[in-house]
Amino acid sequence: MCRQQSFSLWVNRFKNLHPTLIGANVKRNTSSERKKHLPIVTFCVSGNQHIQAPSISYSDVMTNLKLKQNAKIERAMASSFSAFADELSPDRDVLPSGLDGVVQQIESAYYGKLPGSIPRQKIDEVAALVQRMASETTDGYFGVRGRAPVKGTFLETFGVDDEYRRFCDCLCTRLSNLPQQNEDMHLTLRAIRSGEQQASGHSFYFHYDSFVLTFIIPIIIPEGDNAGDLLIMPKSRNLRTTYVQNIFDKAIVDSNYQQKRFRKIYQKKNSKLKRIKLELGKIYVFEGYKCVHSNEAPPPGEVRSTAVLHYYDPHANDILKKLKGRLR
Repeated sequence: MCRQQSFSLWVNRFKNLHPTLIGANVKRNTSSERKKHLPIVTFCVSGNQHIQAPSISYSDVMTNLKLKQNAKIERAMASSFSAFADELSPDRDVLPSGLDGVVQQIESAYYGKLPGSIPRQKIDEVAALVQRMASETTDGYFGVRGRAPVKGTFLETFGVDDEYRRFCDCLCTRLSNLPQQNEDMHLTLRAIRSGEQQASGHSFYFHYDSFVLTFIIPIIIPEGDNAGDLLIMPKSRNLRTTYVQNIFDKAIVDSNYQQKRFRKIYQKKNSKLKRIKLELGKIYVFEGYKCVHSNEAPPPGEVRSTAVLHYYDPHANDILKKLKGRLR
């Protein structure tokens, strides 16, 4: 079978997997570029809107065609392209698409940004809720867990659909070679008001997360320098095989000696510690399990608030962790 016929079969197979696609126009690259990139495929979607699938390896597609008996390859191919059709949906603002781009960002810069942007109106709704709840506290720190406290805002349903779970599973597989888990994201909404004595313990507190992925959605971020930046010490450890090893690592980092050491690194502006200025409307993701991280304190009298979502507990099935949960 010639390459033209093989590629036509691939396009027809993809169209059958996605009934929303009405037609496809294929533009092939020149012969000199064919070895590097697959022809760009432009799909005509209902409403006369068009989307383009990015160039991918032509040789990889041809190899997949030879292994067409493997159903997993077909499902992976369909999943990787489904986000492009979903991107036209008006009720989705930030989509778990662009997996390759996010992986490349994390591998090179140790954090990534999801494509798209959350509308400012939706951010302001959560910010108003934070300001209202934070005004009722006297210690300068406010934090709630779960979806119930944020009912009525976009955070109530953010990241709960299968598309986000598939995206997170693919990230964990690509970054850490972990099997799919398909679990829910764990949400925490927190706020810090600088200048309060108790709130100071929540800034410049360096730690590891218990979950592989950490997503951060800025809700209230002060303007200017030293305004609550995210601080990351890249690749501080690898995945641990047991829950005990994880607890041991976290205990070491939590010691006074290590906390002082990390704060000195920050004060000296050591290049090992990455500073990330957060932008409203964006979603940031990094490997919170592997990277020691913290946040700056906001300017005196100002509030810094973020929604933090965690995904994939690698020790969820550890016997000791299950026993610990039963003893509570």
